[in-house]
Amino acid sequence: MDDITYEVSEPVEIPDGKHEAEITEVELNLHGEYEYIDIYFSLTDVEGAILKHGVPAPKQGKLGSFSKLGTILALSGFEIKNGVNISLSGIIKHLIGQKAEFKTVNVPKDINGQKYEFAEIVEGTISFPH
Repeated sequence: MDDITYEVSEPVEIPDGKHEAEITEVELNLHGEYEYIDIYFSLTDVEGAILKHGVPAPKQGKLGSFSKLGTILALSGFEIKNGVNISLSGIIKHLIGQKAEFKTVNVPKDINGQKYEFAEIVEGTISFPH
């Protein structure tokens, strides 16, 4: 396996408020017994800023139309019908490149005794202008 290198960079400050972004990556993320679909938004109004928004992956292979993932898919124009199978690759293909808008708020966090603020997407504010 090739060695992986990382560029060290300063954090990008993302102000509270409304932002425009493009979805640049979608991946399945396993956290022990939990599975999430992580959606990466590249902010078009804050240079170099990328926000990750995790939504629970469907349980037992059932995607609810009113689940967090189902809502994002419906808002982005993906047609969800009962009884129809939707593949993860189909979800990824649909979401990549979608333009989105949402609000963020900076939330204080304590990491190893150091205080930081991280921007988070405010629940329920993601929209997809068409």
